[in-house]
Amino acid sequence: MTNAGVYTAEVEVGEGRGGDFIKSLTLSYLVAALLLGALVYFAGVWSVLANTRLLDVLVSGGIVRQHDVHMGFVDGLPDPELLLLTQDAIDWRLVGGVVALYFVFWGIKSFQFHRISRFMGMSGSLSEHSSAYLYGSGLNILWPFRLGNAAVVASCAARAESSTRAGAAIYAAEVFVLFEVFVFGLIGLGLNGWTTWLGELFWALVIALTAFLIVRRARPGGVWIPGRASASDKKLLIRRFAESPSTLAAIAALSLLAFLIDDVTPYLMSQAFTNDFVILNVPFPVIQMGVVAGYIARQISITPGGIGQFEWGFAAALVMAGVGLPEAATIALLESAVRHGTGLFLFGTVMVWKGAHTHMSEVMPRVLASPAQAHGQA
Repeated sequence: MTNAGVYTAEVEVGEGRGGDFIKSLTLSYLVAALLLGALVYFAGVWSVLANTRLLDVLVSGGIVRQHDVHMGFVDGLPDPELLLLTQDAIDWRLVGGVVALYFVFWGIKSFQFHRISRFMGMSGSLSEHSSAYLYGSGLNILWPFRLGNAAVVASCAARAESSTRAGAAIYAAEVFVLFEVFVFGLIGLGLNGWTTWLGELFWALVIALTAFLIVRRARPGGVWIPGRASASDKKLLIRRFAESPSTLAAIAALSLLAFLIDDVTPYLMSQAFTNDFVILNVPFPVIQMGVVAGYIARQISITPGGIGQFEWGFAAALVMAGVGLPEAATIALLESAVRHGTGLFLFGTVMVWKGAHTHMSEVMPRVLASPAQAHGQA
């Protein structure tokens, strides 16, 4: 294998690599916190708190003092009009619809991984492959570099399935993500026009390039596509898809359907939080390109789940299309909260039901293996 241990069999952990991983993980959390903090700061802390209605919670909870009669650690509001924003009602029906759509999203992605796995000759059931995929996806939210892909392989291997084929399957799933971004990026070009389209993608590409420059020396393979299938597995994938265009079309359709849901959800969320005073009305074509930009920005996830990278890419695309930064940041943060929240809920469900059939002591060697060990175990 060409990736550093993501798809290896049992390997020994190099001396000191565990400590390096903890340091890298800590740094990635700090970077994510700094990116999110910077986004809220530049968008306006009070504006974001008011748009999300969190300000009302802080006032009611005695954290922010509305006036002298109230309790609070933070004295006063910079603008009394902020209280009007916090009193706008939220359409919880739409919020519930977004949550439901994201459960459908994760279901589609799990089913897609199952289809790819069976196409690669793996014998696991839909339930087994879904549990493996959701387990790894949860760790991808908690870890940087999408190292949770190693957990998908470990989960499949725990059921006596081929590690190399499981690695090839998750690699193929990552390739289909790039396919989704490419297709919906072209759709965005048609809907928005060249000038706006280039502006919407500019900062996302800057973020992705910066991430690439940061990690290219540390990760000799699998930078743009997290994890690498062996050359023989790549040839096998290409040959099998060429022999069965109908299967390729079905899996591609699942990809496009999942990404369409990912496009619709932030639009619905913006409408759920829009009312008389909070106005988050953004045209769907603009939001759709925000999602594309967010995916590009986090393609090389140097933070857990690409958190911070996605939100900046998403918000910057909206700003370049003429949306105010407070509104753009609010939509990006709400979208990210629901997406990652549902993913972690399903991850927790798999953990409680012990559906992954693996644990961290089996996943960590795959994450921490040196490049030499990875090649030796391919």
